[in-house]
Amino acid sequence: MRAVIIEKDEKILQQIQSILQKVDSGYELVGTAVNGQSGYELISALRPNLVIMDIELPRMNGMSMLKKLRAEAFDFKVVVLSGTENFQYAKQAIELSVDGYIMKPIRPLELKRALMQICEKMRNEYWLNASFTVENLLIGCMNGQYQPENKLNEITVRNYGFTVEDSCGMFILWFGEDFEKNKAEAVHLLKRSLQKENKFRVCILPLEVWQEIFVIVYQTAEFEMAEQYFQENIVPMLCSNLNGDVVCVWKRIDHMMDLWQYRTKIPLLRQWNLTLGRGVLISEKGIAGRELELLPLKYPAELELRARDCTLAGRKKELEKCFEELCEMLEGQFCFPETLKDCLIRFSLNIVNMYKIQWELGAEIQVLILILEIGQATSWKQIRRAIEELLNYFNFEKEDLQGNEAFSMMVRKAVEMAKKYYSEGITLEETASRLYVSEEYLSTQFKKETQSSFTETVRKFRIEKIKDLLLNSKLKLNQIAELTGYSDPKYMSRVFKEEVGMLPREFRKKCSKID
Repeated sequence: MRAVIIEKDEKILQQIQSILQKVDSGYELVGTAVNGQSGYELISALRPNLVIMDIELPRMNGMSMLKKLRAEAFDFKVVVLSGTENFQYAKQAIELSVDGYIMKPIRPLELKRALMQICEKMRNEYWLNASFTVENLLIGCMNGQYQPENKLNEITVRNYGFTVEDSCGMFILWFGEDFEKNKAEAVHLLKRSLQKENKFRVCILPLEVWQEIFVIVYQTAEFEMAEQYFQENIVPMLCSNLNGDVVCVWKRIDHMMDLWQYRTKIPLLRQWNLTLGRGVLISEKGIAGRELELLPLKYPAELELRARDCTLAGRKKELEKCFEELCEMLEGQFCFPETLKDCLIRFSLNIVNMYKIQWELGAEIQVLILILEIGQATSWKQIRRAIEELLNYFNFEKEDLQGNEAFSMMVRKAVEMAKKYYSEGITLEETASRLYVSEEYLSTQFKKETQSSFTETVRKFRIEKIKDLLLNSKLKLNQIAELTGYSDPKYMSRVFKEEVGMLPREFRKKCSKID
């Protein structure tokens, strides 16, 4: 810290110099003067950090000298020495923001204490100013760290010419999974393109935590001009030089300190990339201007029906083509992005539910997470990747169940329902309805896989239950008939004889273990 002493008394000057050296080794005495005019010229030339000055100086009063220097925006700490208790001097000293006011004769301890306080104050201000780089200030605003404060505004105005209450523009660059690959090149392109722009200032912030590059535009009143400049120059330049997803968003912010509130809303703007496509600067103004052009979306019911048939039949390649056809159809639709996503989610959920009827879905949570990713997607690349991973969970290979029989999930569920509800007289029509398939389709698949009709399978479960009750209980035939879904015991006996070769009473007498 560079210091200057202005004192007409040589003996006092040496005393101050001695005290200064003892206070802190960081102080460097760079000059002395014995009158106000020489002091003014010395300070103007050397620009010290600290001035220790007498008030009553020849050739220019000390207060006049200080007032002139302050008017010329010289910034330094100052300790004033006074030999008289003049109220006007003290009042002027306060108005000129002096850092110490000491009466003569000088008491070394008092001067030392004042200099030590100034030294500490200067260190604190140094680190405070060092921490208030434009980058740190803007990152703090994006984290919601700042509120309007006079001291903060003084520092930022003095150092950078703006406050956190000023307006700004925010340009956001998103690459999806290619952030790390494109980050360095994107920053280089932005710096090269924006360094000569003199109508506004920018700060480029590649932020790992959000996987986005933010360009904050400030110190301008022409934000519409800045938005147009980014649309016409920056966006085409980035899209032509970078591969993969390149999504650009613009947002005007009324107060820089509110950046954090708007940063969280960027994903809602960013999803318009699904509708507007590559090379467009997405902004609220731009969206509002296009909303009247947006069209309603007709749900692809016929395509879903084809996809459902492919799912039930286990034709995975054709199912994949159905999803790709859906993406191609939606990618060309000019409608709200939420509408596109709702269509994709509805289609996907319906196919997943159809798959669960016929097949085993062993990773249902992961599948639902992938469908959620579709709902949060910004690009068609993300959507296609989520659909691809979703279909990877579809396994159309049949599992071996119940001996050597290979049952699909649909048929297995139908068998389970027949076994559970045979006593209630469950029918093929009811079962098909519960499984969301046609009666004809279920009948065909059931016969194909089990080699029996659904009705024959229900009767088989009934006969097995009749046998169990005949052998392990003393229930009468009318009671057994009621428990197994027959309203007429005689009809039950006739069916039993057709299946077993003897009447129920004969079976009980021949095979019963109950005395």
